This record gives sequence, C-alpha cells and structure tokens, in this order.
Amino acid sequence: LEACKKNGKRCIELPKAQFEFNEPIEVGWKGASKDSFKVAITKEDKLPEKRKVRLFLHTPVKSSRGIQFDGDAAEGGKKDFPLAPATYDAHLANKGKSKSGGLTFTITGGAQGAETEPALGRNRKLLFK
Repeated sequence: LEACKKNGKRCIELPKAQFEFNEPIEVGWKGASKDSFKVAITKEDKLPEKRKVRLFLHTPVKSSRGIQFDGDAAEGGKKDFPLAPATYDAHLANKGKSKSGGLTFTITGGAQGAETEPALGRNRKLLFK
C-alpha cells in the first residue's frame, strides 16, 4: 500500500491496511531529502501537526528503508506504542505538513481505548529490505 504526492517523489508505504493490537507497524518511505522529515501517525484525516501526532520517528536522510513502531524505538508523540484500536493515517511529514498524503490503516483487537504501560528501551530499528 502506498500514498504519494508530488508525482510519486514523496511516498509513505505500509505492508498492509490492518494491524492487530500490539503488532509492530512497519512503515517505508521515498523522498525524505532532509533530516527534518518524520514518519508520523495521526488519527484518520488529521494533519501531522505537533499536537495531533500520536507517534513519530525521524527518518534517516535519503533512505527508503523501513522503520518499525514497536515500543522499542525512539518514538515521540502524544501516545506510547501500542496504539489503541482505531483508524489512523501514516504520513511522511516535514514541519507539520504531510509531504506524502495520509495512508490509512486500522488497529484491531485489544480493549477499545486501552492504555498500556510505556515500553522499555528506546533504540530505533531499521528494517532492511
């Protein structure tokens, strides 16, 4: 699955449209040309402005390798992993604006609205494809 803006130069990618509660969320991208780019997760139809971002990770410059939200990464945002079951959008974002457009996915299972203990450990994982 992929969402792109700017003639396909900046894209966000997900391997599927539905994840189980507590399942790691793999996200790939194309076109992050600055170190200020982030992969941001928001509630569906929300822009990746600071107060609306649920989770984010900075992208390594000019890489299209995937990163994984799994509670072990250096994640920022308003919520900790795992996200509660709901519908979300993934964005390739820069300075509070979506550069890719939102790519919608759903978290299912678990207790609706459940809050969890923050995960321990904070090392970014790169997924080599």
